[in-house]
Amino acid sequence: MANKFCVIDLEIRKAIPPKNDADRIPGIQYCAGWHDFENMGISSIALSTELVAHDWDLHSCKDHIEGLKEDGWLIGGFNSRKFDDKLLKANGLNFDSDFDILEMVLMSAGMDDVNYWDMDPKRSYSLNNICNANGLVKTGRGDQAPIWWQQGEVHRTHNYCHNDVVIESAVLDRLLHGGLIDPNTGEKLSFDRNSPYFDISRLII
Repeated sequence: MANKFCVIDLEIRKAIPPKNDADRIPGIQYCAGWHDFENMGISSIALSTELVAHDWDLHSCKDHIEGLKEDGWLIGGFNSRKFDDKLLKANGLNFDSDFDILEMVLMSAGMDDVNYWDMDPKRSYSLNNICNANGLVKTGRGDQAPIWWQQGEVHRTHNYCHNDVVIESAVLDRLLHGGLIDPNTGEKLSFDRNSPYFDISRLII
């Protein structure tokens, strides 16, 4: 059976603390920062195979992901190896992305040997910048989602997670077909289909 791709995205329960403590919102619980995977919690998990965000319990998510892999799906997300994988593992689900869209974008831009987080901030490949350059629309920011969730706007959090899966899938599709605009140069990016990153010949888009 030929492989297919599935994009995964997660949102967290505890908010990321602002740089200024005075900006903390009363009644909102915070983790220690983007590195604090043990204390973030998970509020939403969205999968592009479903095209709907679910308030998954981890047992159901584990069974669903294992079923997709058994059926030949490749599963990954945007910056998933540095975030989603670690968050899932911190919550008891041993998961490793088959691909990472941010890694693929950087490779296509000739920057695969560069630590993205050490880059000049004026040259950014954030999902928001990529979306702006390619006519895709995010419905918020990742640091806002846990605040919405804690304030009872559960559907808003789920919808945001779902929307991110949709736009991340579009970014992957355009990158694999040579139509993704580099937000820093304005040139079109195309992922090398001969790359050993994964067996692109078996990937159905």
